[in-house]
Amino acid sequence: VDSVESKVDELKQLLEQLVVQKVATTATTTSTTTTTTTTADTTTTTHTTASFVFVARAPGTPSGGWNVKKGDVDAIDFTSSKTIQIEGISLLGSNKGSANHTGLIELKETSTKTVISSQFFIFHATGEPEYYDQRFSSPVSVLAGVKYTLTVEYFSIGSIYYIGNGLASTVAACKEMSIGFSFF
Repeated sequence: VDSVESKVDELKQLLEQLVVQKVATTATTTSTTTTTTTTADTTTTTHTTASFVFVARAPGTPSGGWNVKKGDVDAIDFTSSKTIQIEGISLLGSNKGSANHTGLIELKETSTKTVISSQFFIFHATGEPEYYDQRFSSPVSVLAGVKYTLTVEYFSIGSIYYIGNGLASTVAACKEMSIGFSFF
């Protein structure tokens, strides 16, 4: 037990060093890089653009809550109609006042159960119905038509906000391209 608590404390310290930027439930990124090179005077021009799309499975205002304890795991399966990059997810915080939340987020390819990415999280929730964005250490490729499972394992105990029934599917627009998401 002491070694587990020690490891959790160590992870908390590491996570506190991460800079969390604004991302949402599922964020996608597309990047375009153009490089032009001429041999006469050797001129190089690079232009990079990125686009983020925020996909909400459960749009609406958080209401009510459910209790989680150490070791509880929430999971959702999804597919995307296009190959995309996922930057992170957003989690809802405590609905019973100020609280610290810790745990592990994993993205797995469902059929093989291969972990594609994992990220420990720690954040302090104010008790308001707010999202707390958690970002993977680097973007994760999700292939079109492949089923993935996103899990959140809780290391802390508390009551967390929730939003009623979520969508079975939704479409996001990114750089004049529609990306369909199905949730299972």
